[in-house]
Amino acid sequence: MTIRNMLIMALLMSAAGNCAAQGLRISTQIFSRSNAIAEDQVVGSSLTLCHSGRVYDYVATADELVIYDPVGKRCRLLNFARGMVTTVTFDEIRHEMEHQVRRTNAVLTKISSSPGDAATVEHLRFQLQPSFAENFSAADGIMTLTAKHLSYRIRTCPWENADQIEDYLEYRDWAAQLNSVLHPGSLFPESRMAVNESLRKVSRVPVSVELQHHQPPGIRLRAEHRFTKGLTPDDQALIARWEQMQEPGRMRDVPLLKYQQEILVSGNP
Repeated sequence: MTIRNMLIMALLMSAAGNCAAQGLRISTQIFSRSNAIAEDQVVGSSLTLCHSGRVYDYVATADELVIYDPVGKRCRLLNFARGMVTTVTFDEIRHEMEHQVRRTNAVLTKISSSPGDAATVEHLRFQLQPSFAENFSAADGIMTLTAKHLSYRIRTCPWENADQIEDYLEYRDWAAQLNSVLHPGSLFPESRMAVNESLRKVSRVPVSVELQHHQPPGIRLRAEHRFTKGLTPDDQALIARWEQMQEPGRMRDVPLLKYQQEILVSGNP
C-alpha cells in the first residue's frame, strides 16, 4: 500500500463519531493534492450512521462496512464486493497493536546503528511516539499540530454534549487502531490518536482535517466532514439492510486473516 493510500484509509476510517440517542449522520469526502498536482482531487468518501449505541461506517471505495459495537467490545467488517464478514474484538486489536510495536522495536534495535538507515529509524520512532508543536486559536477554532514528518490543520466546532464528544473520540481511537491492524505496513495510529487527544482538551469536534505528509511527493489530504443530527428514512433502511446482511448464510463468515488475505488479492486499498 502506498503512503497516499495509507493516509486516505486513515482519514476515512477515523471519520465517524458518537451515536447520539436520536441518531447522527456524518458524510465525508477526502481530497488529495501533491506537489505534482496543484488542484484538489476527490479520492474517497464515506457515510457514517450512528444509531442505538453502534456506529455503521461505510467506505465506498472499498465497498466495506465497519460496525463498531462498544457494548459487545468488537468490530464487525463486511466486504460486500467479496461477500465476506469477519469479527475483530477489542482485545484482538490491542494484542495485534502490541505485537506490531514489539516487532517494530526489534527492527529499530537491529538497524539503529546503521548510518544508512537513519531516516527510517527516525520515521519509525516518530510513528511510535509522535511529538507535535500544538496550537489552538479559540477565535476561529483552528488547531494545528506540526512535526517534521506530518502536520495537521483542523477546523473545529463546538459540540453541545461533552459526553458525545468523548464517545466520538473514543471511536476515532479504535478506528485508527483497526486501520493499522487491517492494513499491515500502514502508518501507526499514534499520530491520529494524538490529534484526538488534542480535540479532547478543547472539547470540540473536527469538521475539516488537513494532513500534510512532508516527505516527497509532498502529499496533502483533506477530509471534509458534514455532521447532521438525526437519521433519514433512507438511513434507517440502510442500517436495517446492513443488519440483515449479518444473518447466517447471507455472507461468508471468515477469520480475520482470511479476510485480510482476500482483500489484498482483490486489490482493495
